[in-house]
Amino acid sequence: METCLYLIIGYTSWAFAGHVPALLFPVVGLAVIMLIMLLRDRGRRAELLRDPVFYLAAVFLTLLLLQWINAGLYSSADPDGRVWLGRDIPTCIPFSVVGWEAWEMIAWFLPAFAIILAVRHAYINPSRLIRVVLINGAALAVVGIIQELCKAHAMFWFIPFSKRFFATFQYENSAGDYFFLLFCLAMSRRQLVLAALFAWAVWLAGCNATTIMLLIPGLILVSLPMLIKIKSKKLVIIFCCLAGALGGATGLWLSDKTISYALADRWWQIIVNFKVWQQFPIFGTGGWGCRYFPSLVATMDQQALLAAAPNNHCDPVQFLAEFGLIGTACLAGTLVILIRTAWRNHASIAIAIGLTLVFIHSTFDCPFRSPAVLFLWITMLTISTPPAPLTQKKMKNRSLPPILNTIPAPKMVRPRTEEKRSNHCDLCKNPPESDQTDYSVGFRVKSS
Repeated sequence: METCLYLIIGYTSWAFAGHVPALLFPVVGLAVIMLIMLLRDRGRRAELLRDPVFYLAAVFLTLLLLQWINAGLYSSADPDGRVWLGRDIPTCIPFSVVGWEAWEMIAWFLPAFAIILAVRHAYINPSRLIRVVLINGAALAVVGIIQELCKAHAMFWFIPFSKRFFATFQYENSAGDYFFLLFCLAMSRRQLVLAALFAWAVWLAGCNATTIMLLIPGLILVSLPMLIKIKSKKLVIIFCCLAGALGGATGLWLSDKTISYALADRWWQIIVNFKVWQQFPIFGTGGWGCRYFPSLVATMDQQALLAAAPNNHCDPVQFLAEFGLIGTACLAGTLVILIRTAWRNHASIAIAIGLTLVFIHSTFDCPFRSPAVLFLWITMLTISTPPAPLTQKKMKNRSLPPILNTIPAPKMVRPRTEEKRSNHCDLCKNPPESDQTDYSVGFRVKSS
């Protein structure tokens, strides 16, 4: 079970971050194996059937399956690749426009729900899972940093790319979100060297306004609680210098670049996709269906801009338009249950800050359109790890709480019962009345 989980997280991050649908077949197979192993075990199956996340996942995946089966019923494609929609498309039937795009949603969310259910019910060691995730992320960060420093024009130095990339991510903002989550995870485990490596990767991956806006608050909010507990002045100086350098670089960057594109020019994309959802409110338009329906509600200029950028740069609204009220309700219900569990288990502050900032980033960008980011975000939310345990050296220096310094209570002696007393000899039970008793009775006297 754990091996399948490690392979899903590791393979997706190295297989172009899951952006190539043809490479997701192994991930789907591993997810199916994990679900079969959960259902075969009687004890785990009983727990699984009592978990509301299981039923939410079943409803959501059924919706995706129906959208995939009904793909192309109300659309047609010409030899040039253009898709033509029918005039009367019913709103009460799940459908999708292109079949492989609908299948891509299954390849994303089936492993995501498998990860959630496996972590919740397979008794996976959270510390070991975090260790594997950090080691895999460190290797990926090293590859990305080396490629960036060498100014490589090909991924892994043999796969050419015309656009900018980082490590295995075709979209640099998704790479920034991925390594920022790893930075928060490393800070929650007090792995400062790995945290510095991931912060460097975030800086090189997404050297733009949106990712820097994510990194600077994250560094401040995550580092301050750590600096209060750290006694080494050198580490405090290093983190302060790092935050100051990145803050100064942010100021210089924002003085030349403008963030109006992220905050203003993308607003029309959200409005258009919200109007598309109003046309198909129950089941949505299927995976990636938003790019085919703006002609119903948008102007010609907006249609041209949306065709150039198929994502509307707002994941919640795009999921609402693609999956409708039913699918979005399943996702929201799962999210509420996981947050409630993390709250009860006192999740790490660093992890909570990282998850929150990436979710905020998804409201004006599309980090969750990358399966690698989606799987990592779901994993960090599900494990709900407490702070790292104290080392033996810290345990010696830490004094016990006052309640543990009290004198222990005396040991209670259980009184003898009458049944035990009855087993004693009659001589002890009825002592002699006088000292004239002949105690030689019962002793064998040696004859002379």
